[in-house]
Amino acid sequence: MGITENLFNIKKRQSNFELLRILLMFFVLIEHADFHVLGIPTKEDVLGAPESAITRIFFEFMSVGAVNCFIMISGWFGINMKFRSFSKFLYQIFFFFITIYVFLIILGEEFNIREDIKPLLLFKGGWFVKSYLILLCLSPALNYFIEHAPRNKQKHVLISFFFFQTIYGWLSPDTGFFNEGYTPISFVGLYLLARYLRTSRPAFSRYDLW
Repeated sequence: MGITENLFNIKKRQSNFELLRILLMFFVLIEHADFHVLGIPTKEDVLGAPESAITRIFFEFMSVGAVNCFIMISGWFGINMKFRSFSKFLYQIFFFFITIYVFLIILGEEFNIREDIKPLLLFKGGWFVKSYLILLCLSPALNYFIEHAPRNKQKHVLISFFFFQTIYGWLSPDTGFFNEGYTPISFVGLYLLARYLRTSRPAFSRYDLW
């Protein structure tokens, strides 16, 4: 295989990931516009308008894993933790929040600086931002583990982690720190899984479906 063909294949794979990112962003918007805004369909909704309720449940089912896919993409390529990347992420968050505040003020919404400044400073809401910031801080240690630990050790850690999270995070009320996967702990597991798949390349991950 020549250098040109190699570069073409790499570019093709990168474009596939870019397309996946666009689809995932679309799914995140759907997920927030569905159950978060309209509410979870009730029994009355299902009985009164089954087509609408089932459609909403289907789209929620399709979109709820979008954030997990984003984290696995980060793990696949690896996070190269630097001050510049850390500050760039914070800048994007602050720009996003400030833009929203400006639009709300233009629309005439009341602005309570004591309360409305809390999301900007990450003291209220924003579970994803805080979880991803922790993942950024832990990424050097996670990368070191994947690069230096034996493959069998990595596999045992991943199997143990996801077994515990799946069984006890679902059945036990005392493991609320998993919070249905919306925590930095789950991000760490997903990141390690993607790094393991990228570096170890088990047989099932080598199939080219594109």
